Amino acid sequence: MQDFRHPNEFITFLLIGAQKAGTTWIHEVLNQHPDIYLPDEKETHFFDDADLYAKGLKHYASRFESMTTESHAGECTPDYLWTIGTEFERKSPDYLLNTAERISKVLPDIQLIVSLRNPIDRAISAFHHHRTRGRIPLNKSLKDVWFDLGLVSAGWYDRQLKEWYRFYDPSRFLILIFKEDIVPTSRKRATIDRVCNHIGATPIPDTVDLEIRANDRLNPAMSLFNRVPVLKNRYRGQRLAQKIDSLLPEPVQRWIDYDVTDSDVDFLRNEFGPHNEALETLLGRKLPW
Repeated sequence: MQDFRHPNEFITFLLIGAQKAGTTWIHEVLNQHPDIYLPDEKETHFFDDADLYAKGLKHYASRFESMTTESHAGECTPDYLWTIGTEFERKSPDYLLNTAERISKVLPDIQLIVSLRNPIDRAISAFHHHRTRGRIPLNKSLKDVWFDLGLVSAGWYDRQLKEWYRFYDPSRFLILIFKEDIVPTSRKRATIDRVCNHIGATPIPDTVDLEIRANDRLNPAMSLFNRVPVLKNRYRGQRLAQKIDSLLPEPVQRWIDYDVTDSDVDFLRNEFGPHNEALETLLGRKLPW
């Protein structure tokens, strides 16, 4: 990019979350649209990473420097929706949870896309995600670490959206439901058409692959390899994990592939109950969970 252009001049939308709710599928399908530009790397994390944000808007704009004739540009960072954390998370210097305010100051005119998943399923998926990446000790249950990494607080959808609504009118949001709008094959075309319409783009071409697979869960043995620096490379470690996982004794397999317990689920159900009721009131609709 030879001349600096303020991001608000060309970024028209953000796909802000929720994490583990089908955002990678939306990104991969939109990336096939000839009139929509997305950065090569799905998640820029510019607005929720202190070091990246400190590099300034020229750095952010450089992520879009290959944009040519496309009329629409955006990015997908599902952690952006997560703006309200636990007390523990708020105390950590690694978390910048005023993301909505920060984005609104740079991109006040954009359209926003949100996909919501049953918060219990989302929390369990996030738990396995962080565990296989070495961020959660193998001897810890979900209940032991619920207060960290957004495992539970990212599923307080009512609180997250209310915070975003402080800076953007609700009309700027397209709210999708993972179970209803993304999982069923019969709904995928209509969902992407809604996304394109929301951001002002033409319908996606019929040639686009709507069945593209995205974000397969890592092999459980990566829970071990991601704790060893030389094996932490996702692809090298994953290949090794696939080779030896079936050779591990059953007790070891059970240890590394933690099964969420009924007690974990009961805890999550009690935690999310009031938030789900508040979310239904906020959205004015019943939810499928």
